[in-house]
Amino acid sequence: MSTDDDLYCSICRELFKDAVTLICCHDFCQECIDRYWDNDDIPSCPECRQEFPRRAYGPNYRLRRLVEKERMRTPPFCQAHSTVAVKYFCMVDSSLRCDSCLQDVVSSHSDGCCLPVQAALEKYTNSLQSSLRPLQSRQELLNKLHNQQSENLSWLKKNATILREEISSEFAKLHHFLNEREQQLLHQLTEKERDVQQKMMATLETLKEALVSAETAVSELKSRMIPQNVDTFSFLSGIKDFSDTSCSERLQVNHKLTCGLVSNAEFLGEFRGPLLYATWKEMKSVVSPVPSCVTLDEKTAQRNLKLTDDRTGVELSYVKQQVPDLPERFYPCICVLGSQGYTSGKHYWEVEVGSKNEWTIGVAKESVSRKGDVTISTDTGYWAIWLRNGKEYGALESELVPLHLKIKPERIGVYVDYEGGQVSFYNANNSSHIYTFTSTFREKLYPVLSPGVHAKGTPSQCLKFCHFNL
Repeated sequence: MSTDDDLYCSICRELFKDAVTLICCHDFCQECIDRYWDNDDIPSCPECRQEFPRRAYGPNYRLRRLVEKERMRTPPFCQAHSTVAVKYFCMVDSSLRCDSCLQDVVSSHSDGCCLPVQAALEKYTNSLQSSLRPLQSRQELLNKLHNQQSENLSWLKKNATILREEISSEFAKLHHFLNEREQQLLHQLTEKERDVQQKMMATLETLKEALVSAETAVSELKSRMIPQNVDTFSFLSGIKDFSDTSCSERLQVNHKLTCGLVSNAEFLGEFRGPLLYATWKEMKSVVSPVPSCVTLDEKTAQRNLKLTDDRTGVELSYVKQQVPDLPERFYPCICVLGSQGYTSGKHYWEVEVGSKNEWTIGVAKESVSRKGDVTISTDTGYWAIWLRNGKEYGALESELVPLHLKIKPERIGVYVDYEGGQVSFYNANNSSHIYTFTSTFREKLYPVLSPGVHAKGTPSQCLKFCHFNL
C-alpha cells in the first residue's frame, strides 16, 4: 500500500499528473520531467542523478490509478485559500469556495448564489438526470430509426435485385413472343410466296398454250381473208360458220384466261397491313395483368350516387335514388364498390377523372364499415388517394400524406398485387408513379370510388372506369 508521500511528485510537490517511470524506477509527472530535461544537456534523474543516453520513460498506470482514487477521496482546496478545503459551490462563476471567502463571494454576486457542495452535487445531478431522460428517449428513437433505415436499405438491395430479375423475365416473355410471332409471319410469307408463285407459274404455262392457239387462229383468220386472186364467191363460201365459231371460241378462252390471272392483292393484303396492331392484340396472352373491365355494384352505392346504365361510371346527384336500404349500402359516406373482388393475383384498372375537382379512388377490404361516419384510411381498411379543391392531392394513410403532382392526371391507374401486399397509383396518361401502399391482405379487396361533392346547381361530372377492347 502506498503512503501519501508516494503519490506526490518530488519536483512539483503535488499529486502526480500523468505519472511516468524513468529507467532508474523513480516516478515524476510527465510534464515535470520534460521541463526538467529541457534544462539538461544530458538527461538524468532529479533524485538519484543517474544519467541516461537519451530521454526515455514509460507510463505508470498503477500509480495513475492510485492518484485518481486519492483525488476523489481528498476534497479540493479553495482557489483563494490553497490550504483550506472547499465547502461551497458558487453557481455564478462555477467556483469552489471555503468558509473564509464565502462572504466575499456573496457580496460580489448575490445572496443564495452559493450552495453547500453536497447540495450543489445533488442539484446538478438531478438536473443532469432530468436532461438525461429525454436524451435517452431521443437516443432510443434515433436508434430505432437507424435500425429501420438499415432494414429498409437491406430490403432495397435485396428487392432491387429481385425486381431486375422480374423486369428482365417479363420483357423476355415479350421478346420471345415477338420473335416467335416474327418468325411465324416470315414462315407464312415464305409458304404464301411459294403457293402464289406455283399458281402464277401454272397460269403462265396455260397462257403460253393459249398464246400458241391464238397465233394459230390468227394465221387461220388471215388465210381466210380476201386474197388478191380469189373470187368473191369462193371467199364467202362457208365464211359465216367459220367466223362465228372461230371467234366466239377464242374470245371465250381469252376471257377465262384474263379472269384466271393470279393477283398480288391477296398477297399484299395478308402481309402488308396492321401487323403490329394485330400482334399487339395477340400480346394479351403474355401481358399480365391485362387491364380489368371493372363495373360498379349498385347494391353498395350511397343513395345520392347515380350509376351509368353500363355501371362503369358514377356521379353525385342531389336527388336521392329510390333504392332499398341494404346492409352493404354506404350511408351517409358517398362511396360505391366495384362488383369484382380479388383474393389473389395481380390486377390493374384505370379510372377517368377528367377535370373533376374532387374524387377518391382506391381499394377497400370487404369488411369495411359502411354505415355512419366512415374515415377512409389504411386504419379502417382502405388504401386510397384523393383530390380536394382541384389541387390538393393526398394519400390516405393513418395520417394524410400530401402528394405534390407536377401534372394534373386525367386518368388514374390502380395496380393491386395481392400476394405482394402492394397497392400503387399512377398517372395513366404518362404512366408516372403517384403513390404506393404496402400492407398484408387477408380478405377480399374491392375497387372503391367516390366522385366527391360539388356545389348544388353546378354541373356534375362522372367518375368512370375505363374498359379496353383488346
